[in-house]
Amino acid sequence: MPIYPERYDRSPLSDVERIALAVLVSGDAPLNSSARRKAEATLGRLIRPLHEVYALRRVDASTRPQATRVMLGQMHRRRKSFWQWSAQEWCDVVGVTAESFEGANGLPRRREGLRPHLLDVAYLVCGFEQFGPIWMATAFHPMARVVFGADVLDAQIARLDAVLADNGYSRGLVSIKQRHQALAFVLLLNRSPWLDDLSWAELDHAASMASAHAASIILGRIAKALVLLGINTPSADAATADPFPLGPSDGVPDEWYAWYRAWRMTGSRGLAPRIARHYGGYILYAGRWLARRHPGVVHPSQCPEI
Repeated sequence: MPIYPERYDRSPLSDVERIALAVLVSGDAPLNSSARRKAEATLGRLIRPLHEVYALRRVDASTRPQATRVMLGQMHRRRKSFWQWSAQEWCDVVGVTAESFEGANGLPRRREGLRPHLLDVAYLVCGFEQFGPIWMATAFHPMARVVFGADVLDAQIARLDAVLADNGYSRGLVSIKQRHQALAFVLLLNRSPWLDDLSWAELDHAASMASAHAASIILGRIAKALVLLGINTPSADAATADPFPLGPSDGVPDEWYAWYRAWRMTGSRGLAPRIARHYGGYILYAGRWLARRHPGVVHPSQCPEI
């Protein structure tokens, strides 16, 4: 992790610090005034981690004063340092959406990256992990690149993407983006960028906190990739379930059905189970249609186009 909370003084606010917060939040102390400089120095132990986390995302400091003012204002309002905020208080501060964040902090709707910065502070400095209520408005993939380092995270994602692509899973941009968001969420919850550190317990925990669609990705594609990579063994349910069960033979000529079973064992290899089931259904549908319309055709070799 790029930030070590134990390096900071995490004690509750002192009376002197509460007074200093009031000075800065009231706006009565002009910029560069001695009163303002004294208040900022008094709050140095609180301002320092905010600035260090800010630097992880941005080189320029153009919005750093505003980001710091938001945090100082919230500490003044709550009369306690961010170290002592509960998970619910953090959710109230960052908001369920960007709009609610701006409303809670009196900010214009300019999307200046302040909310992601506060989430970085919550996660890295205060151990916040209650992402469930704010899932829809949180970009976990960019956040994970900040926390773990872009090169490290991208290498792990590429590893997972490659094994899924080799096994016939979608390469569509939307599907990949959703998968990266879900995987980043899992890794953040586990506080490790390494796929090899993920077990079924971590996947189940992440799925229980994610949106319904993200949970299906976590327990579906991501879980499948970890099994294919040899990191996890199939779950008990997955081990006993056939991902491509035989389709019904009703109305299908015996010879055609025998060919379907052979294709199921060989020709469907490399396809995702969902795709294989889809293709298999078409094969059986074609067999039934031919049995009704062209009963003499009982094998694909008798069809010129196959």
